[in-house]
Amino acid sequence: MSKRGFTLIEIMVAIGLMSIAVSMVWMSFSQIIRATRKAEAMMDRLHHGDFVMEQLISAFRSASFFNNTPAKFEMWLEDETAGPVDADIVSIVTSSPAFIPPSNKLAHQLHRIFISIEDNDKGEPALAVSAYPYIVDLEDPEVDEVEPWIVTSKVIGLNCRVYNPSDQDWDDEWEFKNSIPQWVEITIYLKPLVEDDDPISMTRMIEIPLGFLAKRQNRDLNVNNPGTTDTSATDAESATTNPGTGGTSNQGTSGNTNSGIPASGGSSSPSLRIR
Repeated sequence: MSKRGFTLIEIMVAIGLMSIAVSMVWMSFSQIIRATRKAEAMMDRLHHGDFVMEQLISAFRSASFFNNTPAKFEMWLEDETAGPVDADIVSIVTSSPAFIPPSNKLAHQLHRIFISIEDNDKGEPALAVSAYPYIVDLEDPEVDEVEPWIVTSKVIGLNCRVYNPSDQDWDDEWEFKNSIPQWVEITIYLKPLVEDDDPISMTRMIEIPLGFLAKRQNRDLNVNNPGTTDTSATDAESATTNPGTGGTSNQGTSGNTNSGIPASGGSSSPSLRIR
């Protein structure tokens, strides 16, 4: 009985088939690893954006307003762009310590906070904040300008819109003096995972409880001074605030289902839009 071995061609074919099988397994494994890492990076970016958004919600929900000195508490909004995304500048007087370092004395008192997009040390856009005592006259040349500090370089854009009850739509500008809005829509743009990709956007609609107090005061002023500009909402919009709350609403920042509440992007609930 003769013994027959493998020919060189058979060995080469077997090695080739094994190499193809190993390559396919390795490619699949590599794709799974890359997809897992990308998903983890995306989740980390979204968690970071959610934290920033919660800080913004805290600042706006704690916005202050007093009838006796309304000019000190009005909201300022500048509609700006920086490259492909919005870079608005928004300022409110708030009691929230959001974005304020714990060592800063302003974290424990009313202060005017400025939220904007500024260049970081690398010349890249980043979310920045500066704060002043709310009683300071910022137009006084003797007041020292506070250098904004970078909050995060992962947020590269900011857009703020205010709800206009007359048009039942969102405006990019807030031109009313001595007042604050009742509803704002905040969008932050997160740095994409891949350089050439579009930024990731997160949007929230926020109710400012004391915005109703400012609106009611403006309505009273217009009644007593017919020549003034009407900066208040119509009476029908008062349905957005529960009666008996003294001008503040006990509704949450989003998800409110009462009639008359503005819609943000087709839904009043917090939304995430990846563009």
